[in-house]
Amino acid sequence: MRTWRGRFATGGLPALADRKRSGRLASFTTLQVAEVKALACELPAESGTPRS
Repeated sequence: MRTWRGRFATGGLPALADRKRSGRLASFTTLQVAEVKALACELPAESGTPRS
C-alpha cells in the first residue's frame, strides 16, 4: 500500500496505471484472440464444424 500511496502522491491518478513488465511477449495477435473467442461463442450447428 505504501508504494501505491507514494506513486499517487508524486504523480497523481495517472501514476497508478500499470507499468511495463518483463516476461514473454504475447504469442497471439489481438485479431487472432478475437477470432478464437468468436468461434468459441458460436453454436456448433452454425459453423458446421465439429468441436472435438
